[in-house]
Amino acid sequence: MANATRYRYRLNEQVLETNDPVVTGRDIRAQSDLVPVSDYILIELGDRTTRSIGLEESIELSGDPMPEFLSFSGDRVFSLTINERGYEWGAEEIPVSAIRRHAAIPDDHELILDSEGDRVLEDDDVVRLKGKGVERVRSRPAELVCIIVNTRQKYVAPGRISFAQLVALAFPRLTA
Repeated sequence: MANATRYRYRLNEQVLETNDPVVTGRDIRAQSDLVPVSDYILIELGDRTTRSIGLEESIELSGDPMPEFLSFSGDRVFSLTINERGYEWGAEEIPVSAIRRHAAIPDDHELILDSEGDRVLEDDDVVRLKGKGVERVRSRPAELVCIIVNTRQKYVAPGRISFAQLVALAFPRLTA
């Protein structure tokens, strides 16, 4: 018997295989033991975008790159925009780290939450999506902030700075 072609996809960091080149959202959930399948949201990760996958929606697995999905326990999809691109998410909150990863935002850019008066988001923040309307996040290159350390000007990224980072700025020879 000839070897059957295996098609692969990634779900929640786990690589799964099937013999079928086309599967449904139901198939992906069931193969991953997400049962009952209707209790789970399936989000497909794309090139700087995400979208929800319905139970009966077909997915082509034979393309390149390997399709990647996230699952969420729940019954609703939440929307947001990042730099005016639409995203869907399966939870009421999305961590800033996930926004950076899925929207390919470089670390040297700030993330700004428009709905909170252009509040700069910290790396450990989350954006709450369950409110009314679509949350809007945008990025921009971070401007350096001048601080005075031991009577010398030092330039750092805006936001929080740890004590260890401050000591390294104050005493560079001791921390090298």
